[in-house]
Amino acid sequence: MTKDGSMKKPHLSAASAIVSLAIATALVGCSASTPDGDAAAGDSIFIGGIWPLSGAGALTGQTSAIGAEIAIEELNAAGDTSYEYQWEDSQLDTQLGVTILERLIGDDADVILSGGSGVLVAQAPVMDRQQVPVLNNMAQSPMLAGLSDWLFNIIPTSSAELEGIAELAINERGYETVATLAVDNDLGIGDVEELTGLIEDAGGQVIANESFPVGASDMRTALTRIRDAAPDALYITGNSDEVGYAIAQASELNLDAQLLIRTPGIDPSSLSIAGEAANGAIGVATAFRPSEDNQIAQDFIDAYMEKSDGEAPSTFAAIAYDAVRLIGAAYDELGSDATPEDVAAWLNSVQEFPGAMGLITISEGTAAYPLFQFEVMDGLAEPFES
Repeated sequence: MTKDGSMKKPHLSAASAIVSLAIATALVGCSASTPDGDAAAGDSIFIGGIWPLSGAGALTGQTSAIGAEIAIEELNAAGDTSYEYQWEDSQLDTQLGVTILERLIGDDADVILSGGSGVLVAQAPVMDRQQVPVLNNMAQSPMLAGLSDWLFNIIPTSSAELEGIAELAINERGYETVATLAVDNDLGIGDVEELTGLIEDAGGQVIANESFPVGASDMRTALTRIRDAAPDALYITGNSDEVGYAIAQASELNLDAQLLIRTPGIDPSSLSIAGEAANGAIGVATAFRPSEDNQIAQDFIDAYMEKSDGEAPSTFAAIAYDAVRLIGAAYDELGSDATPEDVAAWLNSVQEFPGAMGLITISEGTAAYPLFQFEVMDGLAEPFES
């Protein structure tokens, strides 16, 4: 329903220049789904999605769109409220992300899903001005914590993961020197700044910081400088595909340092690009590792694999799915005429909401999950004890 009380027009989903054929098949041509019968004639909720569906970070955005769409289909099949959606391609461009957000709000979007650390930082003034809840399922820069009262980080920021990585590298493994290789945006800048402080507080030293532009696939020059600095360990952060390329090229250059990675580095797209070079990398991540008795997760996996020709869902897909289910639960409890303030307050009150990722609690605008300490073995992130 629009702000003046009239009904919204149906919205179509948009996904252009899809990279993965299987995911492209699942996304291209989908349209807003509505339930059958009387519910379709009643109030509707319009959910907008702003992700990179092409270019840098595209695989993460595409999997997010599929996860969110599955949840919308479930809501429309089960509830009295209909849900419409429109997915837009930000290309991880900050200005484009702002433009799309303003357009979706102008089209009376009730709630927005978005991702990309730099995109969200740029969107924050629009969130504050327009007062529409925005749920983040894929961006983790520490800068996002407390950025806006209207931003809800359904994926936690990287802060807890970075604390775990510093503890693992310096105190548990005994490494003395660390280098960083990071994407040159708010994600990379935030990660490097926070990790540097944690490493130094633990008694270690960061001896080299190198960066690469968003969307880069060749990091050899930066990696050569890092190799010459001879650190004990190397922390790599960026979009999932970028991390995969960096890992592969570090091995190609015979860079003899322990690789430290976190959530983007164990995404299936990253591990696929890195290949055998990822084996031996260690780190701490927020990971989709559902228990067998989590029926929500098992049903989601089945639905996702059916939509994506057998591809397994990523962490980002699972969190997008949970984000939409949270939106549905909010409107189920509050009613379809709930104000944005009502929805924001409801989200801030979430305690142990059952989701694919497990029980979700939101505190001060950010969710938290148990962290996963891992080592990559045979191309898979496996748990290990320190």
